[in-house]
Amino acid sequence: MDTQKVKGALDWLSKNGYMPEDWETVEYITEVLEKQIPKEPVEDEYGHKCCPACGWVILLNGVQEERFTPHCENCGQAIEWSD
Repeated sequence: MDTQKVKGALDWLSKNGYMPEDWETVEYITEVLEKQIPKEPVEDEYGHKCCPACGWVILLNGVQEERFTPHCENCGQAIEWSD
C-alpha cells in the first residue's frame, strides 16, 4: 500500500460517513494505515536491522539466521527488504 492509497482510503471513509468525529480515533486510523506502507529498516550502532517506526530489532547482525519478516513483530510496520 502506498501513500496515495492511504489518503484515498481516508478520503473514502470521510465521504461515506465512516469517519469518527473523535480526532484521537482518526489519528489512530491514519497511523495504522500508514504502517501498511513498507519502509526500509534502520541500522543501530551494533549493526542490527531495526524497525523504522518503533526501533524494535527485527534482524540481529550475525546472531540469528536471516529471517526477513514482512512486518515488525512489535508494532506491525510493513518492512521493505531491498537488499
